[in-house]
Amino acid sequence: MLTREQRLSKITTMWTQVMCAHSATVDKALPAQAALVERYQDAVYSYLLGALRNADAADDMFQEFALKLVRGDLGRADPERGRFRDYVKTVLINLVINYRKKQGRVVLLHPESPEPAAAATRDTLEADRDFLTNWCKALLDRAWEALATAQKPDGPPFYAALRLRMEHPALTSAQLADKLTAEHCPENPMMEANLRKVLQRARDLLGDFLVDEVARSLQTQQLDVIEQELIDLGFHAHCRRALERRRMP
Repeated sequence: MLTREQRLSKITTMWTQVMCAHSATVDKALPAQAALVERYQDAVYSYLLGALRNADAADDMFQEFALKLVRGDLGRADPERGRFRDYVKTVLINLVINYRKKQGRVVLLHPESPEPAAAATRDTLEADRDFLTNWCKALLDRAWEALATAQKPDGPPFYAALRLRMEHPALTSAQLADKLTAEHCPENPMMEANLRKVLQRARDLLGDFLVDEVARSLQTQQLDVIEQELIDLGFHAHCRRALERRRMP
């Protein structure tokens, strides 16, 4: 039985193969779209896995989605008509619905259950919520990865300090400083005052990286558009300072 990490590794390899096979036949927009999905493939795969409840089916459906995308079978995402994540979400939900129909998974409603239209609306809302949850997690994971990369061996422990704070919110500053010292910098004990500075800088960096990820997912540098997406995704409070810095002359 393959682990989740092994399956995602196979998906990454598959993306490379698919793009190489179709690079000469697609227009300029499709490679950019495919690159975005590859970057956030964990969100796509997580949604499929949650919707299908079967890892092998999720693998197959992801491969079908990838092939259709790079061949242009799924149409084009038009930035003027909506966000790329909305396009991906709609395509995936439709693929899952078609898959279930092919599998004959038709749900028979109890006489006292909601009307079919109401049930369909409920299922669509749940699918929307599930996809959004996975998309947000993928963006946040990318931002954390960037923060980890920004932490240099001989520099301030930005990633380590913020992770510890997130994982141990009940610890006092003194306890957190002691734990950080013991686990990451025993040769250079962390003082409380320095810890507060490191944590603030780490939060600022994480906010910057999250804004970068959202901008990348939108394929735009327009701050108003980015800010609205941050609001929609529930990230705005964490990124307000980053946006303010970018608006400074």
